[in-house]
Amino acid sequence: MPSNKSGVGPAGSLWGAQITSASRAVIRDVLAPTYAGLGFESRAAVKRAAREGWDLPNGAVIQVGDEPLPGLSEGAVPYKVNPDGSLVPFAGVIANGVDADGD
Repeated sequence: MPSNKSGVGPAGSLWGAQITSASRAVIRDVLAPTYAGLGFESRAAVKRAAREGWDLPNGAVIQVGDEPLPGLSEGAVPYKVNPDGSLVPFAGVIANGVDADGD
């Protein structure tokens, strides 16, 4: 529903400033700490990780944060998520007693 430039919507309800400040408060107080807790620097980083996740090969496993991945299945390819949302192959993960170099 369109509102006029005064920020007053249908039936005289206020939109504009109240919604904007409330939205900013939610982002600041709820979403930003959640993104940081997951190791992301921003909402854009979460979106980038989601987009790049669609392009990963079959058998890819994504590691979020610094927790090591427990017991990967055979053929699993681990990827680490960087704070900017980029996904990179994660060397050094040991799966089934074999590290990324096959040793």
